[in-house]
Amino acid sequence: MQLSEATGVILGGGKSLRMGFDKALLHVNGHYVVPQTAAKLKKIFPEVVLVADTTKKFSKIEAFQSLPIWTDRYQAAGPLGGLATGLKSAKTPYVFLTACDMPHLSLEGIKRLAEAAQADAQVILYRYQDRLETLFAFYHQSCLATFESQLAAGEGQIRRHFDALNVQVVTVPQDLSLDFSNVNTPADLYRWEEQRMEENKNG
Repeated sequence: MQLSEATGVILGGGKSLRMGFDKALLHVNGHYVVPQTAAKLKKIFPEVVLVADTTKKFSKIEAFQSLPIWTDRYQAAGPLGGLATGLKSAKTPYVFLTACDMPHLSLEGIKRLAEAAQADAQVILYRYQDRLETLFAFYHQSCLATFESQLAAGEGQIRRHFDALNVQVVTVPQDLSLDFSNVNTPADLYRWEEQRMEENKNG
């Protein structure tokens, strides 16, 4: 798969009870995280968008002005609703889905995943520590019908009907260190800020 065949889709995240505020508005060391994530993804994808429950909360924040924001068509349906919105709106055959709160997003990991993709694969994702990384994955437009049926049935888990799709599970390359952790609590955010400060000091 060529990266030019995919749209980068960042999930807005919604209101997190553990974090205490909307994670789409996360900021670290004075900078909003989502626009930084988008800038990173724009290095490899022709278009990068944010899917959120509403666009209003971003309208007066300068950092978000250059980022296309798509309103979630499936409100309160979790990540699957955001994914289906991305697939329904994207002009490319694939979307690459990621979360708004992944501090260690690896472009090399994305590139390797695309390189490993088989021609007939509908879903391409890593298995890491016995977990399928559904929020760091490529999805083909042909998945949309399955996902919309799930949403209509109230089944919100992305991998719920993977058995009905051609899913390619990729082993994390031994020479590539990937971290798929999310920032879910204020303590996680504090550690992220500390790490960013250390990285900046080291150049």
